[in-house]
Amino acid sequence: MKSSPSLRSSRSERARGRWIVAGPAALALLALAAPHARASAELDRRYALDTVGSLKSHDNVDGLFADYVSEAIREYFANQPRFLLQDLSRSDAVLAKSKTPYPKLIEDQQILVKVARATRSSTLLRTRIFKEGPRYRFTLDWLHAPKMEVLATEVFYMDEPGRGEALGAEQIKAQLHDAIDRMVRKVPFQGTLTGRDQASVTLNVGESAGIRKGDTLVIGTIEEVKRHPLLKSIVEWRMVQTGKVEVDQVDRGITFGHVIEEDTSKPISKNNKLMEVIALPDPVLSAKASSTGDLPALTDRMDPPKYGWISAGLIAGSFSRQTADSTGTTGKDGGGLGAGANAEAQIWLNRQWFVEGVLGYSLYGYSQTDLASGAASGEGFTSTLFQQRLGVGYSYIPGSDFFAAKSWVKIGTQSNSYSLARSAAEQTSPIRFTGYYLGIGGDLPIRNGWGAQMNLNFGLTNTANETDGAFGDSESATNVEFYAGAIKQVRPRLLFRVGLDFVAQGATYSSGATLSHHAITIMPSWVMLF
Repeated sequence: MKSSPSLRSSRSERARGRWIVAGPAALALLALAAPHARASAELDRRYALDTVGSLKSHDNVDGLFADYVSEAIREYFANQPRFLLQDLSRSDAVLAKSKTPYPKLIEDQQILVKVARATRSSTLLRTRIFKEGPRYRFTLDWLHAPKMEVLATEVFYMDEPGRGEALGAEQIKAQLHDAIDRMVRKVPFQGTLTGRDQASVTLNVGESAGIRKGDTLVIGTIEEVKRHPLLKSIVEWRMVQTGKVEVDQVDRGITFGHVIEEDTSKPISKNNKLMEVIALPDPVLSAKASSTGDLPALTDRMDPPKYGWISAGLIAGSFSRQTADSTGTTGKDGGGLGAGANAEAQIWLNRQWFVEGVLGYSLYGYSQTDLASGAASGEGFTSTLFQQRLGVGYSYIPGSDFFAAKSWVKIGTQSNSYSLARSAAEQTSPIRFTGYYLGIGGDLPIRNGWGAQMNLNFGLTNTANETDGAFGDSESATNVEFYAGAIKQVRPRLLFRVGLDFVAQGATYSSGATLSHHAITIMPSWVMLF
């Protein structure tokens, strides 16, 4: 539920509210203010990504995986003519003699810059493996020299073999090949234009990249690169199309073609990038797709949102309240219907960590009866409810697919303020539930853009502050919220979400008296990812 501060809330409460509102906005500005680079021709040259140096892998099991990793990487790049794998054996030997532990060396930017310069590697591939209980975690980072920006990261897991079994070399290689392939495809271009002579062009990719004679190649330039201000990783590429090329001849690692379309203000030139391959239509396959009604995937799963999301929605539901003395027979029982709106924002600090803020406001009518007699008690009135929540969380994403099932845990502060009328006879007064909370939840994709979502927020330290409370100061308080709903993906970065929200709050007093609040609301909202 969402809440609203009382008309006479203190100056400190108003200041705290402003901070809670401003916090997510400040973090959003920090993320959006990430360093970036502009200059198409310069960026095209800088991000040629034509040479790769593979650092010796590190693991916490006495180098068990080093040979497997080295061989798997050699095999992968032997089948990728777009990249030239550099020899780092001399650098590995020098690093091995260092007094500094190897895990620290491969994290040291200055050391990595020297390795890249000495081996003439425009990029470095860093592999780390850690045994974590009954499984191994593989982390691959693709680094760009000279600033050692993280171009892409890939993580995957392998289970430890059972007793009497050995690690399968082929299985390890296959997993590494798939992981490197996924990592390379996270960069939004597939190759580079290596030359142009009038209308004729050449590219450094060919049949190994799936290109065939007659295909149309979409060519573009890197307009802008945005970097995360804290993580030194590239968070966004902005590509601009410069034209199209038709393939005339193709070899294993080179393509020849001619320009068929061009932007006169940004003509196709050397170092431009291959953005997309439009395959020459196969009449048989095209007819089959038309007859079955196949449609392209709604989401480009290789280009997930990078900064977070914001949402806005409505609130509609019922609210109930009960007060009772120590015997439970004397008190008031009431409730009413209400409606309002809420807004939420989540800013991603990286792929796992995030900050989240929630604001909600609702207006509802309220009337009550005497608990003992059941007769109407007092006059009905209108009240408001205002909620504020700010927390930090961690998302667990098992694989590389951002849109797959995920779970999270979060912790933060929350406040729910009810502006009930002051009346000793009716046992009502403005009340505010505050405290720290622990939240757990998850997303579960189902099919065709539909998914389910659940979240439980449990109050860890709760207080109930009343203005002129009928029972005096409360001794303890509780605050629990549970949400369950469905999500529908309407556009690649636009979701519709609807669910039920259940809230239970209460307070106990030294006299034995109790107060409880319950609310059930339906909450439809639109979520925009960015």
